[in-house]
Amino acid sequence: PSDGLRRSFRQLRLAPRGHMVAPVAAACCAVVVVVVVFFFFPPSSRKRKDVVHFRLPPVIGTFGETFAKVGTPETPWLVLELKRLCGLGVFRLALPGYVVAVTDAEAARFVLTSRAVDKRHGGGLAKDIPTVFTRRTFDPRQAPKRKLAAPAFSAKRVEATVRSPAFRRVVDDDLCAILDRGTPFDPSLLMTAAVLDVLGKVSLGGIDFRTLESYDDDEGGEKRQSKSESSSSSSSLGQTFLKELPICLREYSSRRMFNPYRKYYYRLTPSGRRAFVARERLWEVSAAVLRHRALLKNDDDVCAILDHIVAAKGPYATDDERVVEVLTYLIAGHDTTGFSLAFALYEVAKRGPTFTAQLRREVKEDTFLRQDSLFDRTCKETLRLWPVAAMGSFRRVTDPDGLHLKTQNIDYHLPKNTTCMMPFLTIMRTAEGLKHPDTFDPDRWLDPDQAAALHTSFFPFSVGLRNCLGMSLAQAELKHILAALVARYDFALVADFKPDFFLTMKPLGGLLKATKVVPP
Repeated sequence: PSDGLRRSFRQLRLAPRGHMVAPVAAACCAVVVVVVVFFFFPPSSRKRKDVVHFRLPPVIGTFGETFAKVGTPETPWLVLELKRLCGLGVFRLALPGYVVAVTDAEAARFVLTSRAVDKRHGGGLAKDIPTVFTRRTFDPRQAPKRKLAAPAFSAKRVEATVRSPAFRRVVDDDLCAILDRGTPFDPSLLMTAAVLDVLGKVSLGGIDFRTLESYDDDEGGEKRQSKSESSSSSSSLGQTFLKELPICLREYSSRRMFNPYRKYYYRLTPSGRRAFVARERLWEVSAAVLRHRALLKNDDDVCAILDHIVAAKGPYATDDERVVEVLTYLIAGHDTTGFSLAFALYEVAKRGPTFTAQLRREVKEDTFLRQDSLFDRTCKETLRLWPVAAMGSFRRVTDPDGLHLKTQNIDYHLPKNTTCMMPFLTIMRTAEGLKHPDTFDPDRWLDPDQAAALHTSFFPFSVGLRNCLGMSLAQAELKHILAALVARYDFALVADFKPDFFLTMKPLGGLLKATKVVPP
């Protein structure tokens, strides 16, 4: 360095400390201002000078309360409260970045079917490997994957699934054997276990997860874990999956959803390290499913979903992609149906034996699948009041010009990179025209005054190109398993549930008791 630079550095070292306080403080303040401006006013929202006639969604709520509740079980109820507080169909949450809640049904449909938005990238549970559920809509590899999977969920395949001997054995033998004991049971635990066994035996290569086999009830009605809590190898594959999945979802799909920076430090926290271990165990379960399929001869009856993953060479470049695809189907295929069944059983139990007898009559007469039967309305009202995907679908605005959205006669502009969430719980409970929207009322589906609101706002499986791939199978499993249960039992409420949420809505802490009324 030159003599001038040496003298400058020497003067800087010898300068009194007080002389450095002001510049350092000014620099720190500048950094804070830049960070705040970047978080709360993204560049894409500042450079659109030409759309002055469009309005940016207003911020609703306080940063402290919102930041404290997002990513917790309070998240769906926070959004519902904010919607009822402001009455707006589109508003922005007081969070870093640009997160917008689209709570008007027609506006949500517009966003979900727009080409200006796309899926957000998959999270850490999939180790950042895109799947058929998280890959971008217009990715060249997305259409072939979805096309390969579509035959597994065709009407013919779904009908064969719910009438297959394996399906009947799980429901009529394994599940009913537990209910025949007459002891209180937790519907969330029991129904998810049953659906997971159905998924394995009927659609994923005939693998026996042994979830119901290892299920047991103590006198208090709480599920007893396997003999060794510390080792997943001592549990059945199903129990390992059900035990590790909530730990993973809390970290990778809940805490990270609204805190994108957590991925950089989560391994420093005890919960993050435990979630990392749980993720590895879930991957082991998925790999076991694939290994089991490799040992089977061609059996079209039990490999409907799995075959398109194993046989497809083009869309799946590595074995890791196949493993994470199986894991995705396991997650999406068991809890949505299982928790919906649990909610339905609670609502049926609360209405007593007379209501159950009406459902049983429709099942006996084989009219329960008819449109607007009491059974059909009960299922739809359960999905409306307790949507398992309570926070709905998330999309990111990808169009450089942003997304123009009109609702309640207000034109909004959502800048590029805006995160849009369509919270199904809020949409289906705040639709204009619904009467007593927080009440379970199957008869509302016969009310012409509520028909328009229900038609517009009811889409628990989403809409558009990225609607739920397994919607037909989930609905069929829900109706046929519920029909089998109400045909045999009356249900009494022992303890009411408390709704819980992380990724999916579920009823926790409740107990029911089944009383056998009709021989199988």
